[in-house]
Amino acid sequence: MIDTAIGLAIVLPVQFKLGVYKNFPQVSNFSTGETLLWGAFSILLWFILHGYFLAKNAQTIGKRLVGIRIEDQAYERRQRFGSWCSCATCQPQRCR
Repeated sequence: MIDTAIGLAIVLPVQFKLGVYKNFPQVSNFSTGETLLWGAFSILLWFILHGYFLAKNAQTIGKRLVGIRIEDQAYERRQRFGSWCSCATCQPQRCR
């Protein structure tokens, strides 16, 4: 939710400035090109805001503020299996 709030805090003022909500509360129809353009802008903004943090720390800005991150369970299983395998077959003295 924090990530969404950050994105909306940037996108909504841009949309207001460009007149997207000019006839609010009446809904105006957008062309397919306008819809695709806003979608591409939103996705690009998301990658700009969160891509660096995801690549570096496995966290978006919101996850970083809350103190959680994305974990790769498959990597953890490989590491555990690898340590068990080396312990049981190659270095049995380490298992005791």
